[in-house]
Amino acid sequence: MHPDTATTLINLGTLSADQEKAADAERFYQRALAIQERVLADGHPELAITLSNLGEVYRLQKKYPEAQSVETRALMIREHAFGAGHPEIANTLMVLTKPVAKRDEPPAKRETPNVAVLQKPAIKIYEERVAACKAIAKPGGPSIEVNTCAMKGGN
Repeated sequence: MHPDTATTLINLGTLSADQEKAADAERFYQRALAIQERVLADGHPELAITLSNLGEVYRLQKKYPEAQSVETRALMIREHAFGAGHPEIANTLMVLTKPVAKRDEPPAKRETPNVAVLQKPAIKIYEERVAACKAIAKPGGPSIEVNTCAMKGGN
């Protein structure tokens, strides 16, 4: 299979998810992931994107253990590819804090990850990135430049 086939399947998955056709989106993302796993190097960042897309669809379908599993795999790939202090790591950690049960269930029935354990390093990454970007920003420049810099992970 050609990598462009995976890209097309990802686009179809995104379109299906946008149309609230989660089962179709899941199938497209799974097929794309299978292709990517064959044609891309182990730990390629594109795998993490597809895994995250699949994780979001699993959450929509209330397949919470599957969502946590693929997001955890995406986190490991991103840590290896970008390093522990990259904004993509913070974003993935925040995704992993999402409740793994319906919000309308009583709190006693909810299964939530240890939010504080995941949010603390994510917040630290965000704060470090903002500080680094502020240090190179033009004095009096718009704050959007600092935020954009911080979220991209580059100075």
